[in-house]
Amino acid sequence: MDQRSSVDDRVIVVAPSGHDAGNTAQVLRSDGIAVQICPDLEAACVEARTGAGAFLITQESLNTRSLKHLLILLEEQPPWSDIPLILLASGYEPGAPGFASIKALGNSSAVTVLDRPLRVVTLLSAVKTSLHARRRQYQVRDLLQQRESILADLRDRAATLESSQLELMLAKEEIARHASELEQTVTERTAKLRETIAQLEAFSYSISHDMRGPLRAMQQYSQILLEDYEKRMPAEAADYLGRIFRGAHRLDRLIQDVLTYSRAARVAIPIAPVDVDKLVRDIIQQYPAFQPPKAQVQIVLPLPRVLGNEASLTQCISNLIDNAVKFSRPGETPKVRVYPGDSNGRIQICIEDNGIGIAPENQERIFNIFERVHHDREYEGTGIGLSIVKKTIERMGGDVGVESSIGRGSKFWIKLQCANGEL
Repeated sequence: MDQRSSVDDRVIVVAPSGHDAGNTAQVLRSDGIAVQICPDLEAACVEARTGAGAFLITQESLNTRSLKHLLILLEEQPPWSDIPLILLASGYEPGAPGFASIKALGNSSAVTVLDRPLRVVTLLSAVKTSLHARRRQYQVRDLLQQRESILADLRDRAATLESSQLELMLAKEEIARHASELEQTVTERTAKLRETIAQLEAFSYSISHDMRGPLRAMQQYSQILLEDYEKRMPAEAADYLGRIFRGAHRLDRLIQDVLTYSRAARVAIPIAPVDVDKLVRDIIQQYPAFQPPKAQVQIVLPLPRVLGNEASLTQCISNLIDNAVKFSRPGETPKVRVYPGDSNGRIQICIEDNGIGIAPENQERIFNIFERVHHDREYEGTGIGLSIVKKTIERMGGDVGVESSIGRGSKFWIKLQCANGEL
């Protein structure tokens, strides 16, 4: 790729259907995003060698031949470059067209897979996030070039001054000065970057919070219409209202989880001794879904006291028990055991179930935000619950993990410091 000093923000759209490419390009251009349409991946890779902000690829354009061109392009990238790839997929599951190619790309680059049909706001958000990441890559490139330029200049000066001890001493002093200035520059830029990240987090929190008002209005008004006029409206209209209500409810839950994750990431968590035994019993009493006949939750005593935050730990354990109950085999009553253990002087709280289990290759990524193993139609959820658990437990100085295999249930565990020297 031509390492130009400028930033190339073009989104290269690859779609075999001119109609799809045109619609996508129109949406992006209407938001001020530069677009380059290519008929196939081969042409797109040629275009990308002159610079690109991101790829937007439809599942239909992926095949063995086109994937080969794309993988070659990705291998050619310099260390600082990781071109974002946004894949528009229709049914991301084995057997679907392009599934093998999408799976292969998952290990090659920064890949975002969006299920179709998708909303315009989802597409724009994914594209803007990818372009933001790409700009950061160009910034890294510029910093590396600056560093190489400075180091090359210093090497030339040192070589010139080696003929004289005095000149060598002067060169060393100049190198030390440049190193100090470079360290100061890095420190300043790091502080500025942290400030920017904090501002972005605050902005994200504010936007997410403000979105809940219109969503609640959508839920309430659609519910009122269904309750008061369902018998007087066509079945199709009632179905559409039901979809509006369910969609708004799911998005509201998603926003709540995002807000929770944001708070867990940025708000200080006070630590104090927590009675885990009482906490777990209270959780089970508060959730009818954790009680017979819907589920059987067994508490193995005694559950020791730990150092943590009671409110945060309540949310973490209730999330884990909820997952244990939710991911059960059809027709089988969920059975959950909550029991203690210890690991290198720390308390381990285990939540073990008889559910469907988790494949080894998925056991790390399920703790990443928005990662889901199953489709929402199979098991409802937002893909943020385990991310909240991991972030919250780490903020309390602990660890979280899982042991599982397909069809044989799962055991999630939390490790925290013991309270009052208990073991």
